[in-house]
Amino acid sequence: TAASAPDGFMVLEENWPTVMLFLSLQTQWRIDIAPMSGEQAWRGLRYSAVQAALQMMGLRRDAKALFDGVRLMESAALPILNQRRT
Repeated sequence: TAASAPDGFMVLEENWPTVMLFLSLQTQWRIDIAPMSGEQAWRGLRYSAVQAALQMMGLRRDAKALFDGVRLMESAALPILNQRRT
């Protein structure tokens, strides 16, 4: 079975906790800003925040699998976040 996300895409039920964890970390990205140009470079998530979110969401039992899933989503998101915008 799959759960429907608010924007209309489907998420397999077994992936739902990973997606919810990833979304809970939306304010926890490390971003560098170049001093002269002001250009942003997205570096990745703060992993200490992942650990805190796992604990706060009561997901410690499956922490390794969830962390691996979040890292996979992070690696997919970084190239998109770092695309140059004109």
